[in-house]
Amino acid sequence: MGSKALIPLTILLLGALQALPASAFEFECKLEKDSLPPVTAEADALFLQARKLEKQRYHDKTQVTALYEQAAKLDHWKALHNLARRYRLGLGIYRSAAKTLETTQRLIELGAPIGYYDLAVILERGYGVKYDIEGAWLYLHKAAKLGEPNALIRLGNHYGYNLPREQQQNDKAAAYFKCAAQQQSTEAYFEYADWLRVGEDRYPESMHYYQLAVGNGMAKSAIVLATVFSAGLHKYPIDQEQTLIYEDLSTKIRANPELRIPDITTRYPLPPHPVQGYGSLPDPRVKPTSNSDKPDTNENAGEE
Repeated sequence: MGSKALIPLTILLLGALQALPASAFEFECKLEKDSLPPVTAEADALFLQARKLEKQRYHDKTQVTALYEQAAKLDHWKALHNLARRYRLGLGIYRSAAKTLETTQRLIELGAPIGYYDLAVILERGYGVKYDIEGAWLYLHKAAKLGEPNALIRLGNHYGYNLPREQQQNDKAAAYFKCAAQQQSTEAYFEYADWLRVGEDRYPESMHYYQLAVGNGMAKSAIVLATVFSAGLHKYPIDQEQTLIYEDLSTKIRANPELRIPDITTRYPLPPHPVQGYGSLPDPRVKPTSNSDKPDTNENAGEE
């Protein structure tokens, strides 16, 4: 990262403002992976070593941070993201607002979408900079424009839930949640499933995205599906077999958080809704020629 001076926030905000779409309806969903900077094998090996160590219940926080710093020097964007968080929280290193900003700036220089999201959070909280909610809003939209799932989820929640009911804009919420799910993020699958259920009453599609979240290793989503079938919610009939499937998957995921089921939609096909059938989805009981919706285990939201 070096000691390069930080870009003035006013200049960064001006750039974000110029790139901000005039309205959400001009928003075109882009895939985050198309904007991600390349990662070298050497940097990735250091990052994976840090993650493996960090997942241990008792680990050396200083050693983890040191590995992230080595990977960050090689411009590993996930390491930079995790390192900025550690500087902010003081995990294995002294807390430093300046280092947090410097690391976040490097993410932005590399073009990593999560860098814009991280800066939005910094401005929103006034961490090491003047509190600036308008600037945070600009960066949140910039990140969403590049397909960053955290930003997309935040905007979906803002328009769909957080505004006063008379000001809520369901079309915008749906667009952002749907785009988030297209990034194949576990949390985005779950949030979009919630929106389809609560905001649109599209139960077959909702169940589908809950299932994709389970395939990506989310025990909470398995519990949701088990509850639907055990209680007969949303007009689904009580189904003991489906209940047992998702109770079992929840137990297995909690025992092994690394468990992934990329073929979950075909391995455990969901039954049709008694009224809506499969909605806009194909019948999962019919073997597809390809499965473009299969979960992606490459998570890039939050702590990587």
